[in-house]
Amino acid sequence: MTSGTPPTVLSSYVLRAVFKPDDGFENPDDSPNLFQKLGLLRTVAQKTLENAANEKPIISRPAREARDELKGMADPCLRGLF
Repeated sequence: MTSGTPPTVLSSYVLRAVFKPDDGFENPDDSPNLFQKLGLLRTVAQKTLENAANEKPIISRPAREARDELKGMADPCLRGLF
């Protein structure tokens, strides 16, 4: 799931699941997510933006939710994307 790959419904829902946890879930220590730990956050954020721009709502809607969560992150590797 990297930028430049075809947008899919599954990739959009996976992105949303990673960046927008279920209601009631709290991350008290703000520990990094999997993509941050692997150093892939920027590439995955680019994929999120690609999916969010898709003309099919079933692909773009969950990706937009993930994008909105990414915008709130203070990770330096995201500078210039939003």
